Amino acid sequence: MREPSPPIPIPGRRSHCAGGFSLLEVLVALVLVAVVLVSVYRLYAQSILMDRIARFDTVAPQLARLKLAELERSDPDELRGGEGDFGADFPGYTWRTAVEASGAEALGSPGRDLVRIDLSVALEGGGVFTLRTYRYYGSDVDIAGS
Repeated sequence: MREPSPPIPIPGRRSHCAGGFSLLEVLVALVLVAVVLVSVYRLYAQSILMDRIARFDTVAPQLARLKLAELERSDPDELRGGEGDFGADFPGYTWRTAVEASGAEALGSPGRDLVRIDLSVALEGGGVFTLRTYRYYGSDVDIAGS
């Protein structure tokens, strides 16, 4: 018996056994890969931003409490506003205080015994956390600058 002869190639017609992809298939694959990569990049950038916001929302109130405790330990007659930073431990974080006597009509006198303290903690290129508190010192306190 004789073996069958191989098929005769016809010019312009694609053979079923030919390997490879058409140009259209390659372009569709590249578009799909591009869409997926752009989506992954945006998700990554958004997660970094959310991490920075969460870190600020956690650290700023703690720094404000730390600075407020420092102000409360100081002599009431030397309370005054100011500004500064938190040093090398918290780079980029700054604080600003404003201190003023607040009339206390509910306490029976408009004296200087009730003090309003406004404290702001800011992150360079980020948000600002503001804290307002009142402290009663029980006697007339000479607030610097009031």
